[in-house]
Amino acid sequence: AKLTSTKKFELFESKSLFEQARQISTACLLKSDDSLFDFDVQDNAKRDDVVKSIVSGGILTSVLTVIDIKGLNFIKASRKYSILQKLLLIQVINLPFYYYFYIAA
Repeated sequence: AKLTSTKKFELFESKSLFEQARQISTACLLKSDDSLFDFDVQDNAKRDDVVKSIVSGGILTSVLTVIDIKGLNFIKASRKYSILQKLLLIQVINLPFYYYFYIAA
């Protein structure tokens, strides 16, 4: 059974502000055709900026991880580390980039 728009609105209003913000953000990012939200050109432009930031952050993180792995394999001292220790070291090396994309996005 489909909910009417007034029931959807009442359900939406009964949620906390955090849950409302999450539902609005999810609807915008996923371009859902929800009758509660009507997104305009500015919303879609912001969505495109967020998607570009996420994609560029993922690409940069992947490239940096490959470079870090090659660098760690090149250094003889790092060969004594286990896989988990190398993974932890790579994550620590990439922390500034994670922070930048967390703030930028």
